Parts: sequence; C-alpha cells; structure tokens
Amino acid sequence: MRKLNPRNDFIFKKIFGEPGRERELMAFLNAILHNTLSAPITSILIIEHKELSQQLFDDKLGIIDIRATLEDATIINIEVQLINQYNMEKRTLFYWSKLYSSSIKKGENYKLLPRVITINILDFNFLGTKSYHSTFHLWEDTEKDYKLTDILELHFIEYPKFKNQVGENYKQLSKTRWLKGLEQNIDQTTLEELINLEPAMEYVQKTLDYIGSDPEMISLYEAREKARLDNINMIDSAIEEGKIEGIKEGIKKGKIEGIKEGKIEGIKEGIKKGKIEGIKEGKIEGIKEGKIEGIKEGKIEGIKEGKIEGIKEGQVNLIIGLLDILDDETLALKSDLSIEEIKDIRKKFS
Repeated sequence: MRKLNPRNDFIFKKIFGEPGRERELMAFLNAILHNTLSAPITSILIIEHKELSQQLFDDKLGIIDIRATLEDATIINIEVQLINQYNMEKRTLFYWSKLYSSSIKKGENYKLLPRVITINILDFNFLGTKSYHSTFHLWEDTEKDYKLTDILELHFIEYPKFKNQVGENYKQLSKTRWLKGLEQNIDQTTLEELINLEPAMEYVQKTLDYIGSDPEMISLYEAREKARLDNINMIDSAIEEGKIEGIKEGIKKGKIEGIKEGKIEGIKEGIKKGKIEGIKEGKIEGIKEGKIEGIKEGKIEGIKEGKIEGIKEGQVNLIIGLLDILDDETLALKSDLSIEEIKDIRKKFS
C-alpha cells in the first residue's frame, strides 16, 4: 500500500499538472478520452494558473485543478473531487462556462471559441448511471444521434463504481490501467505489471516516492488531507443535524396529523357504537313501553268485551223467561240475538 494517495488533488497536480509532466498527462488523457478523441494527443501545453502556497491549503474550499490546451486549441480541465458537496453537475458546468467564455476576448469572432473538455474524477457515487465513466455532450432530445456541437464535453469518473466493476481487465484496457494505477491501496506486484504495460506510469511512481521523502511536500499533502477530512466532518455533521431536525419536525407533524385522524376515527367509532347501544337500549325501552301499552289496551278491550258479554247474558236470561210466551222471530226482534241464537237457547232450555 502506498504512503500517499495519488488522488489527493495536491498530489494529482504534482503528478500531471506541472510543466515537465506532459508525457504522463498525455498518456493519461489518451486513455481517458480514447472514445471521443479523433486522434491520439501528441502535443500538450500545461497551463499554470495557481500558486500552491500554504494559503491555498488553509482554504478548505480552495480548488486545485489541471488545465491544458491541445494543438487544435481544445481546452482540457481535470478536477479531482474526493468530497461529495452535492453540487457537482452545477459546479462542472460553471467551470466549463468560465473556461469557454474566457477563451476569446471581447470583439473577437465566436468562431474562435474552442472545444472545452472537463474531466471530473470523483471518489464517491454521484450519477444514477451504471457505468463508472459517463460522458455528456449536446444531443438533440428526440433525434438522439444528432449532436449540436462538440464544444461541450463533460466526463465523470466515479471511483466506487470503478472498484466494483467487472469485465474490464487492466491488462487489456489502458483506461483501466491508469485508474487502477491511481489507487492508494495497490500491491507491489500489480504496480510493476502496470508500469510494464504503461511506461509513463513509472514517472508517476517516482513522483510519489519523491514527495514522500520531502518533509515540506509531506506537510503540504497533510494540510490538504486535513482540510479535506474537516470538510467531510462538517458535511456529515450538517447531514446528521438535518436528519435530527427532520425527525423532530416529522414527529411534531405526525402528532398533529395523528390527533386529527384520531378525532375523525373516534367520531366514526363513536357513531358506530352509539348506534349499536341506541338500538339495544331502544329495544329494551320499546319492550317496556310495549308491555305498559299492551296492559292498558288490554284493560280497555277487556272492559269493552266484558260489557258486551254482560249485556248478552242479560238478554239470554230475559229470553229464557219468555220462551213459553213468544215465538222465535218475535224474540229475535225484541233482542240483539239472531234467530239461530234464539233457537239454540230454546233447545238448551225447553
């Protein structure tokens, strides 16, 4: 395992981004841009645009990137980003636009605007794509094979996806060799194989060995690593704090919603139970009242029927006394009884 991380942006710039590193940079770019270059890069100019001073490393937001131009005026910008600040797509477009718009002076012909390629090497998963290497251009939405222009070209290389990918053998593909060669956790045997296959990688390793033996360089490297780790902790703390606040807010809203829904459900359940209880009590009350009303009506009907029966019995007794005097028809006329009832009486009492 290496002492230094080649993807630390300070180390990466020392390897590829300083004058005298053209050979290594061309080999790396030819591997990464193999599918979009019309021909291999044979000449490159590395642009120095920042002083690597202590002030830069004290600045946690300081950006160390690599800029270079090709023979056809194409501008290439490489940035290594080890921390996910959740703004990578906007960030790379912003830097692309600055490089593009600043490439000509006011009043110059737009035809002089060059192709600008940005390469983002990320130590985290960022895109929803399956491939570890994603490339973007300006394509027409419906006619997918029509490219408006090639002046915009954005590359994203996601190292976690690269480490998990299967099917690419570093012995067969130059891009895979270079990405493998930039890993910190690499054994000596694999490293020697990579150097045999990619001779320019020997200079990469020599640079790492040189930096690792220079106390001042180690100090700058460690300052950058500390700034990076501090930034990671700050982002993680902010995320954790956001989660806690989110949970609190969720509980609060949940209680309010719960009370609201609880009331509605309670009212529904209350109505349901109330109906059942009401029906039950109504039946009991109905039976009670029914009995009282029944007794009352029964008394009235009994009295009524009793009166009728009493009158009837009185008439029968009167008729019995007149059987020997009057005939059946006369007795029927004189009473409320029918002739048949008179005849029945006569049979019983004659």
